Amino acid sequence: MILGQTGHLTEAIPHFEQALRINPRYAEAHSNLGFALQGLGRPAEAVAHYQEALRLQAGPRGSPWQLGNVLVAQGKLAEAATHLREAVRLNPRSVAFRENLAKVEAALLRQPSGPLDDRK
Repeated sequence: MILGQTGHLTEAIPHFEQALRINPRYAEAHSNLGFALQGLGRPAEAVAHYQEALRLQAGPRGSPWQLGNVLVAQGKLAEAATHLREAVRLNPRSVAFRENLAKVEAALLRQPSGPLDDRK
């Protein structure tokens, strides 16, 4: 993770992939690989690894927040809100988690909700 934390995302990816070849159930490696892929502008691949980290139930507490953020970037606000709520539940004192959730929920309130909104 040191390579990822210091901005060497491209160099970090093979290490995370190697960790997953050794242990495909290594949730933190999935989360870290998702972070690196997201940082390199590969959100679809990042989502898959964040989801796997969450599925394994042993992922770091930041995984729902990271997944929520990449879904926001993809415009999938309702899906993102679900994961951001989980992040707040796991980390209730995190101001950043609460702020992101509030922004997404506000954006959802501004969106039309369906066919009834097309009426004039």
